[in-house]
Amino acid sequence: MTGGECNPVVGFGTLIRTALAELAARRPVFHSEADFQHELAVQIARLDRGVELRLERPVRVPGARPINLDILLRRGGVQYALELKYITARLEVSVGGEEFMLRSQSAQDLRRYDILKDVMRIETLIEAGVVAGGMSITISNDRGMWSETRKIGPIDAAFRLHHGRTLTGSLTWGSHAAPGTVRGREAALVLGGTYALEWSVYSQVNAPRNGDFRMLIAEVGAEQ
Repeated sequence: MTGGECNPVVGFGTLIRTALAELAARRPVFHSEADFQHELAVQIARLDRGVELRLERPVRVPGARPINLDILLRRGGVQYALELKYITARLEVSVGGEEFMLRSQSAQDLRRYDILKDVMRIETLIEAGVVAGGMSITISNDRGMWSETRKIGPIDAAFRLHHGRTLTGSLTWGSHAAPGTVRGREAALVLGGTYALEWSVYSQVNAPRNGDFRMLIAEVGAEQ
């Protein structure tokens, strides 16, 4: 949206982007997604003591199962949703005297699906009037997440998240996807908004490989 800081959605968005920028200087790498979730909540609280935060907060949507939000922010009766992903490639590094041992996560196609499902869930919460807006935030040191594939006809072509792509509408698996591969994630994802994917630098750590961490933010409820 472009309505100015009087708009609560814009205010939350600015707060979170500022928190991420400051967090990158303090915590360039995380041990896990839970570590990322906790540290981001701490950073937001440090910046704005007037914001209430809840982690893993279940919220109800009429006619659907409760959704557990990674972080729910609340100020003055206005709620804002955060969904987080931390997707790693193998990395062993020491930062500030602290040792980090990240494993390579498999099934990137399923993880791309899950990121976009988070976006759709936030859209659902906005439509139901539960939150005013939200963000899906992904941090990764796996260059396959932001690079365009050279594969021909991958099963997750609709869900690819490479830098510069724009996503909207109905997204489905390729017709040649094996049922076992996508079990539990068979349903198409339908995005009401339009999202231009821009990966930005989150941090860089001193390592021979996989020391480049990038961040993808999909802001939901902002003016498209």
